[in-house]
Amino acid sequence: MKLNILFFILLLLSCNRKNEELSSVGRIINIGIQNLHSLNMIEVYDSVNYVPLELTEKSLLSNIDKLYKSDSCYIILDCKQMNIFVYNLDGSFRCIVGKKGTGKDEYTYWNDIYYSQEERRIYAHERFQNRIYVYDTNGNLILKTKKSKYQFNSFVKTSLGFFVYSCFKKPYNMDGYNLMLLDEELQELKKSYFPQEEFVNAVVSSTFFTSNGNEYFYYPSSNIVYKLGNEVTPYCKFDFGKRTMPYEEIIRLKYIETYEQILSGHGYLGDIRYCLANENWVSFQFSDTDFNRPVKNYYCMYNLKNGNVYVDTAPFVSFDMYPIHRCLKFLDNEIGIYLLPPYILEKESLKMLSEQLNVQLTEDSNPILVICYLKKYKHEI
Repeated sequence: MKLNILFFILLLLSCNRKNEELSSVGRIINIGIQNLHSLNMIEVYDSVNYVPLELTEKSLLSNIDKLYKSDSCYIILDCKQMNIFVYNLDGSFRCIVGKKGTGKDEYTYWNDIYYSQEERRIYAHERFQNRIYVYDTNGNLILKTKKSKYQFNSFVKTSLGFFVYSCFKKPYNMDGYNLMLLDEELQELKKSYFPQEEFVNAVVSSTFFTSNGNEYFYYPSSNIVYKLGNEVTPYCKFDFGKRTMPYEEIIRLKYIETYEQILSGHGYLGDIRYCLANENWVSFQFSDTDFNRPVKNYYCMYNLKNGNVYVDTAPFVSFDMYPIHRCLKFLDNEIGIYLLPPYILEKESLKMLSEQLNVQLTEDSNPILVICYLKKYKHEI
């Protein structure tokens, strides 16, 4: 009897340890690429709508690096042109946000943007002035912060202040914190997380996303996504099995030569980017991680409800009548937004789409937003 009680106690302790391990990294997403399992778009979406973005002398897009949808418009960051474009929901051009130049209240280089649904404000970080400008969706300047002494690549606005992704050590971040919480004027460092050496890989693309009213952070030297708040807590962890990069070892490295040796020739998978999520899905990209050789990109969708993982290497997928790029640009609980670049279409398909949308399209037209409605929401198109 005593042995049975002892065994039961040990079993409970063991289960508790496992639960603690799981909670310390959040949900574990196991990803295998041995047998690629492509996502059937029909399993996720039940209808589609195409929104051609108006092309004018002022609204020619080079790239769509970040996209937000509000209740009245689309907000687009084009990093190649360093412009923020606003389009109405029907795709008609509304305005360019801010005035490019070196004068008062003008900008040179937009580093990242964030749209606050609650405030209906566009926050834009100017790299060289190192301050954040705030606009309404008609492009009117509302306010701007003071110049910050903390350099950073991307950011998100919360009720606590600005969370920023840094990785620049000198002169005010000598511990190399990847994540810092600054006050609303970008002057005071309130909290800091995840220190590392400066030579470890960094990115200029955004490392934050919003889902269901919460803000999340991920960065190149980790395979964990963190939920932001009074505490920074793990939300999920991407596990590639034996091909997972040795992240815990990497963040402790002191020399770049050791870093290169660890990565070279091992065929690791990592470099998580373009991460988005809603109540049912996590969407992201990852790639082979190595030195001195080309890397392969993978597009992944993970079903939070049943644990199914869908991975593919082909950048385009067929849905409805036309191909779309697999990389999701926007995701909430109602829709996912993809891109259809007109130049990938055959002449006949381009003609059919022009007639369908009653818009004259050419291969040089702006990208078309493909609005895909998730199955749980019925929409009349």
